Amino acid sequence: MDYFFEKVSKVLVIFSILFIIAPFILIIGEGLEFIMNPPYTKEIVFSLKLSLKTSTIATIIVTIISLIITRKLYEQQRYKEILKYIYSFPLSMPHLVSGLALISLYGHNNLGKYLKFLGVDFVYTQQGIVLALIFINLPYSIVFLNSAMESINKEILFTANNLGLNNYQVFLYVLIPLLKNNIYTMVLLLFSRCLGEFGAVMMLVGVTRMRTETLATSIFLNMTTGDFDVSCGVAIILMGINLFINLFIKLVLNRNRLGDKNA
Repeated sequence: MDYFFEKVSKVLVIFSILFIIAPFILIIGEGLEFIMNPPYTKEIVFSLKLSLKTSTIATIIVTIISLIITRKLYEQQRYKEILKYIYSFPLSMPHLVSGLALISLYGHNNLGKYLKFLGVDFVYTQQGIVLALIFINLPYSIVFLNSAMESINKEILFTANNLGLNNYQVFLYVLIPLLKNNIYTMVLLLFSRCLGEFGAVMMLVGVTRMRTETLATSIFLNMTTGDFDVSCGVAIILMGINLFINLFIKLVLNRNRLGDKNA
């Protein structure tokens, strides 16, 4: 029985690897011709630039806000579990539902009509892309940082306070250095998630060529027009960026983390 169990386990491992990798290999095969024949169309260059711009802006905003919120959550005693649940609740929501929630609030029938008087419009605009990325990724970053912060001994922060540092100085000179590698990892993961976000962006902003077309929505748009090779080419760009980010986290940041522990 043990021999049979081991054989089945090996077969399942091989099958699962093929099950995961095979579709991506086919995408590479379909899109490689497009990738190997630059210059690319203005549309693809535009979607790449827009994705990089909106993802960078959203990542910076989310990182700053989540660090401040997580510090407060770390010190919070009352209602801490309730707050943690509120922040983790959106993580289980389909991104299409999150996008629907955004358009319900920021649409022109609700808050959006008042914001429009101030010159702010999130529906079918590039600002809406940034808003959607922040909405989707802020809860994720708070949960990520909170998990990392829970491993920090509070006595370190209390000692810093007793030595004369105020809360802002403790946050800037003690807490952030302790979380340095976690923050680097989170920033890279946030950027990767922002680049690939589709559901919430599609619901709030839609996809208009050369206006609100990101890499993720460009894949969908080119699929609907029958340009499968272009969709696969754009997918290869996203896959390449994500592969680089994951390798950087595995090979560089994790090594630095181990080095810090050994030190």
